[in-house]
Amino acid sequence: MLARRDAMALDPVSIAEAIAYAIGQPEQVDVNEIVVRPVAQR
Repeated sequence: MLARRDAMALDPVSIAEAIAYAIGQPEQVDVNEIVVRPVAQR
């Protein structure tokens, strides 16, 4: 079970890049929620 979880897990760099993208938006853009999940979610 852990091996399957680890195979689908996102690496920390992917999460950091998604957050950096959100906080890097212009001042007039309001980001209220960020949902990050692996593409191969089962």
